Amino acid sequence: MAKGEFLRAQIVMLRGLGYNQNEISVKLGVSQSTVSYTLREVNQKAREEGDESTYTTVIASGYGPVIVKAAGILFSGRL
Repeated sequence: MAKGEFLRAQIVMLRGLGYNQNEISVKLGVSQSTVSYTLREVNQKAREEGDESTYTTVIASGYGPVIVKAAGILFSGRL
Protein backbone atom coordinates (compact mmCIF):
# COMPACT_ATOMS: atom_id res chain seq x y z
CA MET A 1 0.00 0.00 0.00
CA ALA A 2 1.37 3.40 -0.96
CA LYS A 3 2.36 5.91 1.68
CA GLY A 4 -0.21 8.37 0.28
CA GLU A 5 -3.03 5.89 0.70
CA PHE A 6 -2.04 5.25 4.31
CA LEU A 7 -1.94 9.00 5.01
CA ARG A 8 -5.36 9.42 3.38
CA ALA A 9 -6.76 6.65 5.57
CA GLN A 10 -5.34 8.30 8.69
CA ILE A 11 -6.76 11.71 7.75
CA VAL A 12 -10.21 10.29 7.01
CA MET A 13 -10.20 8.30 10.24
CA LEU A 14 -9.18 11.25 12.41
CA ARG A 15 -11.71 13.56 10.75
CA GLY A 16 -14.37 10.92 11.34
CA LEU A 17 -13.38 10.88 15.01
CA GLY A 18 -14.00 14.63 15.20
CA TYR A 19 -10.50 16.08 14.96
CA ASN A 20 -10.32 19.39 13.10
CA GLN A 21 -7.90 19.97 10.23
CA ASN A 22 -5.31 21.73 12.38
CA GLU A 23 -5.34 18.95 14.98
CA ILE A 24 -4.96 16.34 12.25
CA SER A 25 -2.04 18.18 10.66
CA VAL A 26 -0.21 18.44 13.97
CA LYS A 27 -0.90 14.80 14.89
CA LEU A 28 0.30 13.48 11.53
CA GLY A 29 3.09 15.99 10.95
CA VAL A 30 1.73 17.25 7.64
CA SER A 31 0.57 20.68 6.54
CA GLN A 32 -2.99 21.79 7.12
CA SER A 33 -3.27 22.32 3.37
CA THR A 34 -2.46 18.63 2.81
CA VAL A 35 -5.25 17.69 5.18
CA SER A 36 -7.64 20.12 3.52
CA TYR A 37 -6.78 18.89 0.02
CA THR A 38 -7.20 15.24 1.01
CA LEU A 39 -10.57 15.84 2.65
CA ARG A 40 -11.71 17.90 -0.32
CA GLU A 41 -10.83 15.00 -2.66
CA VAL A 42 -12.79 12.52 -0.54
CA ASN A 43 -15.77 14.88 -0.28
CA GLN A 44 -15.74 15.53 -4.04
CA LYS A 45 -15.77 11.81 -4.72
CA ALA A 46 -18.68 11.38 -2.31
CA ARG A 47 -20.64 14.13 -4.09
CA GLU A 48 -19.94 12.63 -7.51
CA GLU A 49 -20.46 8.98 -6.68
CA GLY A 50 -22.64 9.16 -3.58
CA ASP A 51 -21.78 8.58 0.04
CA GLU A 52 -22.55 4.87 -0.01
CA SER A 53 -20.53 4.32 -3.18
CA THR A 54 -17.57 6.21 -1.72
CA TYR A 55 -17.79 4.25 1.54
CA THR A 56 -17.93 0.97 -0.38
CA THR A 57 -14.94 2.01 -2.50
CA VAL A 58 -12.94 2.95 0.58
CA ILE A 59 -13.65 -0.37 2.27
CA ALA A 60 -13.27 -2.47 -0.91
CA SER A 61 -9.98 -0.83 -1.84
CA GLY A 62 -8.43 -2.00 1.36
CA TYR A 63 -8.76 1.12 3.48
CA GLY A 64 -10.70 -0.78 6.15
CA PRO A 65 -7.65 -2.70 7.39
CA VAL A 66 -5.48 0.39 6.89
CA ILE A 67 -7.79 2.44 9.08
CA VAL A 68 -7.63 -0.24 11.77
CA LYS A 69 -3.82 -0.28 11.51
CA ALA A 70 -3.67 3.53 11.59
CA ALA A 71 -5.87 3.57 14.67
CA GLY A 72 -3.57 1.08 16.35
CA ILE A 73 -0.52 3.22 15.60
CA LEU A 74 -2.11 6.56 16.46
CA PHE A 75 -3.82 5.41 19.62
CA SER A 76 -1.55 2.65 20.87
CA GLY A 77 -2.22 2.06 24.51
CA ARG A 78 -5.40 4.14 24.42
CA LEU A 79 -7.85 1.85 22.58
